[in-house]
Amino acid sequence: FGETYEDVKANIITAHQTKDRYKCSSAELYSAWERARLEHKVVCLKPDVYVGKLNFQNSTFVGNISIRDYVEDVYVLNGFYPALKEAYAGPQDQQEGAGGKAVSDSTKLEGGVHAYELEWDEITLEWAEFRRDIIGVAPSIIKNAHTGLKEGSFLQKLHDNYDEMGLVSPPSVYDKSTIYVSPSPLRALSERCTWLSRSPNDDDYGKVLLRRGVPEEQILEWFTDPMVKLPKAAAVTVGSEAVAKGKSVKLSSIIEDKDTSQCTALLVGLYDTTLFGPSQEAGCHCTIS
Repeated sequence: FGETYEDVKANIITAHQTKDRYKCSSAELYSAWERARLEHKVVCLKPDVYVGKLNFQNSTFVGNISIRDYVEDVYVLNGFYPALKEAYAGPQDQQEGAGGKAVSDSTKLEGGVHAYELEWDEITLEWAEFRRDIIGVAPSIIKNAHTGLKEGSFLQKLHDNYDEMGLVSPPSVYDKSTIYVSPSPLRALSERCTWLSRSPNDDDYGKVLLRRGVPEEQILEWFTDPMVKLPKAAAVTVGSEAVAKGKSVKLSSIIEDKDTSQCTALLVGLYDTTLFGPSQEAGCHCTIS
């Protein structure tokens, strides 16, 4: 945005701080966010973290009297989030009554999560093809709001015929409340453990990793998406760029859209590097049998 952090840090606020400061609803904040996005004033800082330069009307008061109205620029983090959250739980002002006390469930908007387990042969359909062509998840979707959706995909049909499918508006480019697809086999395992109350030992893919010698503690650590050091034998790409062997990267970035066999080979290689890598780098060339 052409400004230094020191100059604007007082005006970098969260979505909920924005609602409190400017007394706006989630829908009003979302509208301001969408205007900024269409004006190319929204930037992705890292996966799932966005900042938008938004404009809000503000006033200077003396007592209860407004003496000056002005437009203020603020940098809002994930300004779309409150509106998306309400797609599950309903608006906050409908969930709380006077004094912040909860009101009866009958006043809440309906929401929820439906989890579907799908299985197919990776020889006939790649993981990336399923996300891109069948569902319509597009890379860098924030840069290409609607044309990034694959023609004929589920999301494109949902966007074009949202009213026939019971939606009040087309799903936004951020809206994962409509449909979400796990970006990798490991993430799918993590989400099944979360949403379906499983452990890796109860899951088919978890059992694959366990049989390959990866302990459950390591699998659970991978669920947190840590920084990992690539195995020396690995050759992977993040986006269109090759990642140097031995470089530390976020685990999710190297397994996204990988098929199950590719993901498993990478994960087992990472675990082997964790076990044996330090000794090899220190000059140990012994053979373990």
